Amino acid sequence: MQELRAGDWVKDKRDGMKNPITQLKENCIFLTHPEDCGDIYELWKPTEGDWCWFWDPGTKLPPILAKFTVMYREYYGSTKNASGEHSFYKCEPYLGELPSMLKDK
Repeated sequence: MQELRAGDWVKDKRDGMKNPITQLKENCIFLTHPEDCGDIYELWKPTEGDWCWFWDPGTKLPPILAKFTVMYREYYGSTKNASGEHSFYKCEPYLGELPSMLKDK
């Protein structure tokens, strides 16, 4: 049994969904029955070129909006610039809104 937790970003696996990425409001347990969430959702993972919000918890720096490049162990890499690749501990998809860490405040 696998569990997705409230706050996880997931993709809706059903065909024809207009907005397939969403943030779970409550825990969801994957079971083997077709009516369970395991047939509907899968954990969202960024792919190269996806626009994402990046930040590090516990810092006063605001989140940045940038393209995802690569995963470094537990860190998410964002765009490269003259000073090199930037890595962040948190990442969520850009869906045309503020990141969840700012919307809740």
